[in-house]
Amino acid sequence: MDTFTAPPFTAADHRVPYEIPEVPDSAWSAAPSRRRDRVSRLLLLCVLVIQAALSLRLRNTADTPEANALVVGRAEVAHLLHSTPISTDLVHRFPGAPWFYPTLAGFGESWDRVAGARLIGLLCALATTAVLYALSRRLFNERVALIAAAAYAVLQSTVVLGFYASPDALAVLLVTVAAWVVVRTGRRNPLWVLAASVPAGLAVAAEYAALVVLPSLALLAVLTAAKHRGWGASLLRGLLLLAPALGLLLPFGGTRQALTGLDGALTRGHGGAGALDTLWLAGRLGGLFVLIAVAGGVAYILRERMNEAPEAEYRHDSRLLRVLLVVLLCGTAGLVPVYQAAVGDQTALARHLALGLVFAAPLVGVGISRVTGAHFRNPQLGILLWVLTLALGVHQSAQQFQGWPDGSALLSTLDSRVDAKGQYLTQVDGLGAYYLDARTTPGQWVSAAVGLPTGQDATLAAVRSGSFQVVVLDSAVTGPTSSGLAAAVTGSHRYTLLKEIHYLGAGGHVYSYRVYVLTPPASKKPVHAHRPTRTAKPGATKTGTAKTGTTVKKTTKAPATH
Repeated sequence: MDTFTAPPFTAADHRVPYEIPEVPDSAWSAAPSRRRDRVSRLLLLCVLVIQAALSLRLRNTADTPEANALVVGRAEVAHLLHSTPISTDLVHRFPGAPWFYPTLAGFGESWDRVAGARLIGLLCALATTAVLYALSRRLFNERVALIAAAAYAVLQSTVVLGFYASPDALAVLLVTVAAWVVVRTGRRNPLWVLAASVPAGLAVAAEYAALVVLPSLALLAVLTAAKHRGWGASLLRGLLLLAPALGLLLPFGGTRQALTGLDGALTRGHGGAGALDTLWLAGRLGGLFVLIAVAGGVAYILRERMNEAPEAEYRHDSRLLRVLLVVLLCGTAGLVPVYQAAVGDQTALARHLALGLVFAAPLVGVGISRVTGAHFRNPQLGILLWVLTLALGVHQSAQQFQGWPDGSALLSTLDSRVDAKGQYLTQVDGLGAYYLDARTTPGQWVSAAVGLPTGQDATLAAVRSGSFQVVVLDSAVTGPTSSGLAAAVTGSHRYTLLKEIHYLGAGGHVYSYRVYVLTPPASKKPVHAHRPTRTAKPGATKTGTAKTGTTVKKTTKAPATH
C-alpha cells in the first residue's frame, strides 16, 4: 500500500495566514443615504397625492363659517387695495384676526370663488402632512415618519380641512411648523426657539382655538432639550417660546378673545349630557387614532430602540423623559375635546380635532411600526390598521362635508326678495351676503347673533317696528337670543311666513329655515262717486240715452196712450 509523503518545507511557505473578513450584522445599513432619501420622498409624494384626491372629491355649497370668512375676506381685500370701508358686521363673528386668514381667502376667492378659497386650505393641509413627516423623522426615524404621515393624511379632519375655506387648516400648519422648529433646535442655543414663537403666535391669530395647544408647544420645547442642556436651560426655552408668542397677539386682542371664550364657556356651566355628547363625538371621530397613539407610546416607553439594525445609534433617553413625552403628545390630543366640551359647542369640533391629533401622529407611526415588526415581519397588521383609519376617514369626511344643508333652496327664495335698498336680518350668517352679492352689499345684512350696532334690544325693537324687509330664522340656532327674536317676529304681526325649508342637520335631526317677509300695509279700496241716474218718463217721445253708473242704456220711444 502506497504511503503519502509530505513535500519538504521551503522558504516560500512563510506566507501571511488567511484571516476571515468581518461580516456585518445585517445585509443593509441604517445610515442615511441619497437612495434612501429619494425613496422616502417618493413615498411621501404618494401619500400627498392620496390625501389631495380624498379632499377634492368632496362637494357642497359654502358652509356658514366659510361664507363668513369669504365675506370678511372680500371686505379686507377691498380695504387693502382700494381703502374701502369695512361695512359687514361679520368681522366681529370671525374666530380669529380678520386681517390674517380672511385676506388670504379673499385673494383666493377673487380667483375662483369658493373653490379658489378652498384650494388655500388644500395647500395648507398638504404642507402640514409634509412638515409632520419632518417632525416625526426628527423625533423617531424615517419609517415612523412615513407611517405617521400616511395615517394623518387620511383622517377625517385632515381630509375635510383640505377642501374647506376656514382658518383651521392654516392654524394647524403653523402649529406643526412651530413644533418642528422646537424639535429641530433642541440641541442648539435656547435663543433659537424664538424662531418657533412666530408661527405659534400666528397660529393663534389665525384661529383663536389654537391657544389651547400653545402650552403643549412650550412643554415640547422643554422636553426636547432637557437631555442635552439640563432642566434649567430647558425651562428657559419654554418661556422664550411662550412669551413672544403671546406678546405677538396683544396688539390684536387675540389672547383676550380666546381666554374670554373659554372663561365664558366655563361660567355658563355647560356640561352634563352636552359635555358627554361632545366627548362621545370626539371619540367616534378620532378615537381609533388616539388608541393607536397610546399603544405606540406604551411600546416606546418599554423599549426605546426604534431601528432593527443592531449597529444603528439611538438616543438613550431616560424612561422619565419618554413617559413625559408620551403623556404630552397623547394628552394634547385629548385636550381639544375637553375644551370643546367645556364650550358646549360641537359645530367646530371635527375641524379643531386636527390641532391635537397632529401631536399624536408621531406616536401613531410608532404604534403601527411596532405592530408591523422588525424587517416587516407582520406587514398585514400594519396594513390593517391603516386601512381601518382610511375607511373611517373616507366615511366620516363625506358625512361631515354633507353635515350642513345645501343653501340653494334658501338662496333661490331670497333672490327675488332682496334688492340694493333693503335691510335684512338673518340667523344664517354670511350665506346671503356672499352668494347674493350682485343684488346686495354686505352692509345690508345684519347678523342676528351680533345685531345692530346699538345692541340686541335695538335689533328686537327694529323687528317689531318692521325695519327689516326680510328675516331669516334657523331652527337649529337655540338660546335666549334666538327665542326672543322668534317671539318678536311672530308677535309684531308685521311679517308673513313666505317659505319654510326643511333640511337634515347633524345627528340626523331635521331643522328648517323660516323666511319671513315684511307684510305691505293694507291699502284702502277706492270709493267711486255715483251720479244719479236719469229715468225716462212715461210717454216720453224723445229718444235719448241715460247713464247708469258706467253702463250706457238706450231708451226707446214709448207708444201714445189715449
